[in-house]
Amino acid sequence: MNDDGSAAADRAGSADRARSTAKVVDRPALATLAAEIVACRLCPRLVAWRETVAVEKVARFRDEPYWGRPLPGFGDPDARV
Repeated sequence: MNDDGSAAADRAGSADRARSTAKVVDRPALATLAAEIVACRLCPRLVAWRETVAVEKVARFRDEPYWGRPLPGFGDPDARV
């Protein structure tokens, strides 16, 4: 706690320090991980289900394209968590 008793100020200062020392994202490693996720076939039941729903669409999605593969993460890799 600060001399003035402000725990909030301590937390804000800690957040600023953490932000300034944030690790740079390894983008090639993220691209490799995304490729591994998309190609994953470890669960035969899940693979069979997603391949079936990619072909036999429910009526409400019949006009929508469906990828039929696992979806890798998305968003800003540098975002604060």
